[in-house]
Amino acid sequence: MRIPAKTSPAALRLARQPPRNRYVGAETDVFATYNFTRHLLGYAGYSHFLTGEFIDKTGKNKDSDFYYVAIQFTF
Repeated sequence: MRIPAKTSPAALRLARQPPRNRYVGAETDVFATYNFTRHLLGYAGYSHFLTGEFIDKTGKNKDSDFYYVAIQFTF
């Protein structure tokens, strides 16, 4: 197997010995929506990703958090 020169350590570990566990993780979301007008909807949310055994064995295993906000206009 040919490995590219710029390969991350996690990818090298995967190439040498793939993990047996395929559980990547789980995500929990909380969001809210609000109708400003008949045509304008807004929503915001928070997500938390819990890493599983697959990620723990192949790279950085920190959980991640992110927030998002969006506006939707309907014609």
